[in-house]
Amino acid sequence: WQEILVAMNNFLSSPQPSDRELGMLLLYSLHEVVSKYVTMENLLNVLQNGLHDADPSVRSMAIKASCDVITSQI
Repeated sequence: WQEILVAMNNFLSSPQPSDRELGMLLLYSLHEVVSKYVTMENLLNVLQNGLHDADPSVRSMAIKASCDVITSQI
């Protein structure tokens, strides 16, 4: 999982919107596993960054990921 987390971080910090969108997609798909390796504060910071991204496709995927994370906490 460590390699996936590193790759996800690289995607999320990329200057390319398509890479950041892919990072959010990975977070959306794997948030239950990711939450075992990172703090909730870190996870929320990543989601918040995605929600404020300049690219609408990144923001859209961040909304999906955020909804999934919130739902899993209920």
